[in-house]
Amino acid sequence: MSNNSVTSSYNPRPCQNNNNIYSVYLYNRFQKRHIVPDYVKTPKQWNTYMERFITCKPPLQSFIRKADEERVKNICKGSGWHVRGNLCVSNSRMMVYEVTVKRNCQVKPPGKGTKYLTVACDKIGNCCLPVHYEKTKYQLLILNT
Repeated sequence: MSNNSVTSSYNPRPCQNNNNIYSVYLYNRFQKRHIVPDYVKTPKQWNTYMERFITCKPPLQSFIRKADEERVKNICKGSGWHVRGNLCVSNSRMMVYEVTVKRNCQVKPPGKGTKYLTVACDKIGNCCLPVHYEKTKYQLLILNT
């Protein structure tokens, strides 16, 4: 995790006001970094999407389909349980796509599987929304075969 990312240290509990002056942009940044449009399916579409919208770093990136965006938001609205700080874990597994980015910014075909999601939840305006995807060492991707 990079030093400039939003981390669980922002708030001691989920759904607290974030004092970051850019807090209104935090959910938008989360969407851009982790919610992928449903039309992105083939390796070529993943490459195009990554080149246009996502940086080539970090080398492993996780995405959730746009169709599951409400489920992700609901982790912060009662469909998840508090872990620590402002981190909450989903009550059920969701499909996650893990994309490995090569040095030349090309992507390997994404691995997909189900996992419990861990997200940081902050109050943005009047809504509690995910602002950071937390990859934990305890999260296992259960591959669909």
